[in-house]
Amino acid sequence: VAIGGEGKSSVTLLLNRAQFLFTRGKIINAVDTYDQILEIEPQNTLAISNKALCFLSLGKQQEALSCVTEASKYRPTDSVTLLRIGIALRLLNEIPKSIEYLKKSFKLDPSCVSVKEHLSIALTDWGTHLKLTGNTQEGLKFYKKALKYSDYYY
Repeated sequence: VAIGGEGKSSVTLLLNRAQFLFTRGKIINAVDTYDQILEIEPQNTLAISNKALCFLSLGKQQEALSCVTEASKYRPTDSVTLLRIGIALRLLNEIPKSIEYLKKSFKLDPSCVSVKEHLSIALTDWGTHLKLTGNTQEGLKFYKKALKYSDYYY
């Protein structure tokens, strides 16, 4: 751990290292590196949010949700944090809540392709759920909503 003014530069180096590890598929090592950052700067929302992305990549949705929920305490209107909350909720099958967070993220960054894709997926998932529970007409409405965000169904 760096002392004094060196803390910022060591955090930047660690963030770069964690991103490098993540892109190379070394997800566990990236999580460990994000943990090192959070020892230095416990409220570093980039590290918290990226750690959540690592957990999503590992199929650990509950851990991911815990991370991004923590990040949202510090930056409640960050579109990436809201996107990752929405993704985690959808993967935990909490689709209506997922749609709520994804819509918030979309309002903050309507040009983000990832937000549009995940919102389309969540709307399609909910439409399918409604259809399978006998509410076909309501399900079709969600399919149509999904098309507003994406040109194809998932």
